[in-house]
Amino acid sequence: MGTVPFDRSVLKINQVVLMAGLLIGWVVSLVRPAGWVALPVFAAMMLHGAAVPGQSLPRQVYLRVLKPLARVKLDAEEAR
Repeated sequence: MGTVPFDRSVLKINQVVLMAGLLIGWVVSLVRPAGWVALPVFAAMMLHGAAVPGQSLPRQVYLRVLKPLARVKLDAEEAR
């Protein structure tokens, strides 16, 4: 059985989106009284992305924006 290359850049983009979303949601919830909705909406979005990986927001940002613009370099590793 051969190895399959795996691009770790998508995981890094996911981590950035997750941390930025949590920070922005927290700040919005502090500034606006109705802003408490931001964190549950963000959590639901990330759970949907985990359940349906093809529709994940970080993955779509990577594949449709960052990769075509060559903003992120390929970080492939052999998966076993």
